Amino acid sequence: MHASPFRGLFASAHTPFNADGRFNGGTVLRQYQLFRDAGVSGVFVCGIEGEGHSLSVAERQAVVETWVGAIAGEVPLIAHVGHSSLRDAVRLAEHAGKAGVTALAAMAAYFPPATLEELIEYLAAIAAAAPDLPFFFYDIPDRNGVCFPTEQVLEWGRLRIPNLSGGNLSSPDLKTFARCQQLDGDFDVLVGNEESWLPGLALGAEAVVGGTIGYAAPLYRRIEEAFVTGDIDRARAEHAKTLQLGRVL
Repeated sequence: MHASPFRGLFASAHTPFNADGRFNGGTVLRQYQLFRDAGVSGVFVCGIEGEGHSLSVAERQAVVETWVGAIAGEVPLIAHVGHSSLRDAVRLAEHAGKAGVTALAAMAAYFPPATLEELIEYLAAIAAAAPDLPFFFYDIPDRNGVCFPTEQVLEWGRLRIPNLSGGNLSSPDLKTFARCQQLDGDFDVLVGNEESWLPGLALGAEAVVGGTIGYAAPLYRRIEEAFVTGDIDRARAEHAKTLQLGRVL
């Protein structure tokens, strides 16, 4: 196994706003302190929970800068920089790289590419804007309709994207996760659907990313601890709570 900072629980952070609709950067440090106290291993910003696609480029840059300052290098910070405008996605990637994030991620544009090759060229252009940072394909087909085989995106993508490090698989499709786990190389494959954390662990997952982790991290830690110690009944009981939480939300 290769050494990797992408292990454990990653909170997909919600973006705080004031009543007037402006980004409330003053809340971020308290958000991070809550995450840290709950045992979160890293933070993912401007994803679906962070409403990245509803923010302007300037707002997303402000979010990234504020989180970099709040975390101060204590845990890994992954910034989602995907955008329907490739030019803006490249700007976001360049900025995030200079701001000091740990890694970048990008989902396909909401007007999806017609071919796998087009998707890879889109991702390659974004990743090249910060070539020294690990780059993740943010796979979330139920949001953008991109349904190319994810393992193929990774396998073909590494031929064009030298810094391609893996994928954030935000789909309950465990067959796709298992296929990605079987790829040769040192890919980090993150479970991006927290309700799949327990079955993901059984398939070899080492990291999970999700919005509910920001306020229910102890629950996901108990699942992992029970699984690692072989207490499968307790792991299943804790996993059932994640399903209940999902239904309430």
